[in-house]
Amino acid sequence: MPYFPLGGFGVPEDDRVGRVAERHGATAAQVLLAGLPALSPAMLAIPGTSSPAHLEENIAAAGLRLTGDDLAVLTAAG
Repeated sequence: MPYFPLGGFGVPEDDRVGRVAERHGATAAQVLLAGLPALSPAMLAIPGTSSPAHLEENIAAAGLRLTGDDLAVLTAAG
């Protein structure tokens, strides 16, 4: 599955992702990484990284646990 499932290059600017990220004190990229397996156990995120800081951010996303409310926000029509 592509790293940015909502399309485009870079982290998409989407208010839904931003709201969930703010609620968890996380970045939008972390929410997107955590959201893939939460939405479907058949998905596997394989993020790329260009720096040690991005690698650390990606690893931290594994500890982010999205709630049912978070997933409802992310999957709501935008």
